[in-house]
Formats: sequence, structure tokens, C-alpha cells
Amino acid sequence: MKDLFIMKKYSDDMFEGYLDAGEQFWDYGTGTISGSNIVDEHKTGMSFYDQFLGTSEIEYLKNRKNLKGTVVKMSPEEYYEQCAKKIFNTSVDNLKRQRQADKDTLQHLKDVLTVYKKKFCMPMINYAEKGQEGLHRMFVIGELYGWDHKVPVLVVEWYDEERANREAEAKKQHEIDYNVEKAVKNTLRYKFTGGEDIEAQLQSELDKQFEYSDYIQVPVSIQLKETSNSYILVFNNNEYPIDKEEVQFIEESEYTDDDEFEDNLEFDDVDDWLVKYLGSNWRKEFPDAKDKVSKNEGVEETLINKEIIKQVLEDHNHSYYQNSSMALELICEKLYYEHNIDARYRGRSIYIGDRKIATIKVDREAYNMLGMYGYTLFV
Repeated sequence: MKDLFIMKKYSDDMFEGYLDAGEQFWDYGTGTISGSNIVDEHKTGMSFYDQFLGTSEIEYLKNRKNLKGTVVKMSPEEYYEQCAKKIFNTSVDNLKRQRQADKDTLQHLKDVLTVYKKKFCMPMINYAEKGQEGLHRMFVIGELYGWDHKVPVLVVEWYDEERANREAEAKKQHEIDYNVEKAVKNTLRYKFTGGEDIEAQLQSELDKQFEYSDYIQVPVSIQLKETSNSYILVFNNNEYPIDKEEVQFIEESEYTDDDEFEDNLEFDDVDDWLVKYLGSNWRKEFPDAKDKVSKNEGVEETLINKEIIKQVLEDHNHSYYQNSSMALELICEKLYYEHNIDARYRGRSIYIGDRKIATIKVDREAYNMLGMYGYTLFV
């Protein structure tokens, strides 16, 4: 064949080079087509999978990888059905449409068979590790030789299913433990007033760690138990101890604005507090605040920022968030930039200074359906 252009030859059955002078068609050292024999069952074109076709590596693959390989005859239609069902979890038609759109690749492969008369490397499907190589080749075979034309296919499976399940569970648990350890480490960077705050921060950090997990549902479900020397994080049916010596607590002297509000608080005291967090122009927006105080209606009704925060929370309660941290960050930004309230969040709670004023709570049914959170407002 005058177009054949071999760059190097290492042995009778192994070539490295191109089939053409333009270096567009790589030669995998497959044999020449003979009749309807169009697939070389001695080569996959991938060194790892070629190990399954010999004898020297079989024990290694069995003992170290827990894998076995078998060459079976399969039609293009059967190959697509298996890939759609067991590898991609999609439809056969969808897989075919995707390959059919790749016209350049399909034409290239057709030329390998029809112009250069070279066999394809054997397609492969790996049920164990959810992989395949051969959808384009099988599409071309289906189009040229018929979708029921059977060719050799390397099928890779677990050698021992029970061992595979054990190893998968161990790997999953290792990943869970790693993410929990990271969440705990991130939590311990903060200071807390008590166990409730620690649990809220752990919840938030775990949500972030497992946001894209395939096996842990977010928001996570946790419980925090306390002993004399430690906190015990109960998560995913496992217990993770946290040494109390590693937890930082806010000392009473660290609180700012920690005077408890009472019903008989004077307006000037409330006014100072509101000016600090809302700015000196807050009275223009809430002109009846002084009158409420004078009628002794209680400090809860005079804290104007409570109504602002409540409205902001209600606005955001009808929005979609990937996790509670995103919701809290957006809420705090709106309070700061639109209302001049210097709010911060820690765990699932919003603080002004060191006073907790609101906490995000998870409505699991609503979250599962819409990804929405509810809230609890504190005074």
C-alpha cells in the first residue's frame, strides 16, 4: 500500500509510527483487515488493559487490583446498551447522538478501515471502575458493518465483589473522616459562648465540606454531646471526640454592649445603641420609636434593627442557596451595605458584636425540595 509510512519498527507485531506521510493516522501495530475480521483482539491500544490479554500480569491484577478481564463477542448495539446502562446512566440514543455529532473523528476512523485497511484496537468496557474506550469505533462498525455485527470486546470486572465492596466502604469512610477532621479544625479557629454555638459552627463547616459529596446529604445531621473533658461530635453513625482544651471560649470581659436590655430602658440608652449600628439618621425612617419607648412598650419594639433584620431574613428566606454559609453571607452583606448594620455570622447564627440576633434553621423538607432555609429571630 503506497500510502503506508512506517517510522519505526521494533518487532513483527509492534510498530510505532504513522500510516501516512502527513502523520494523521497513527499505526497501533494492528493487523490488516481480513473479511469481516476488523478488530485486533490482541491489542486495546492501552498498556494497562493490554495486561489482561496476556498471562504474566493476571495474578498481579487479581491480587493487587482485584480485577479480571475477559474477551467476549459483542455487537455495537449491545456495547452501546451496556455503556448507557452501566457506565453513563443515560440512553442509547443519547450516546449515539453525541458520537454522531463528532463527524471528523468518525470519518478518521472510517478511513482507518476503508483506506488503510487496518484493524481497530479492541474496544474495552470496565464495569468495575465505570469506564469505557470504544464508543466511536463501535459507532463506525455499526454504520459500516451493521449494528448486530459482533466483534471482540475486553470486559473488565471485579474479581471479588465482596472485597470490592469492603474496599469501597473503607475508602468512603476515610474520605468522610478526612472531611470531618478538616471541618473540626476550621471550627476551632473561632471562639464560642457554649456548646450550642460550637454545634452550629460544626454544622456549617460540615455542610461546606460535603457540599459536592455523592454519599453525604447536605445539610448534614449532627449531634454534639458533652463530657467532662470533651465534646463528642456524632455524625454519620460515628463519634468524633473534640478535646475541650482545644476549644476557645469568649470570656465575659470580651463582650461588647453586653448590658441586658430591660423593659424600663430609657430612650437615650436605646438611641445610643441604634445610632451606633444604624447611623444617626435612623430616626427619619422610624419616627415613632421614641413614642413607643415613652409608652413603656418594651425594648423589643424599640430595637428598630430587629424589624430591618426580620425583613431582610424574610426576603432571603424565599431564595435558593447551596449552603447556609452562602445565605448568611448574603444576609450580612445586605444588612451592612443597605442598612449600615455591622452584622457578622458564625456557625449558623448572625451576631451584632457578640450578641446573637438571628439563627438560620434548616427545614429539611423545604431544603430537599427547593434548597431553602428558615430562620429564628432572637432579641
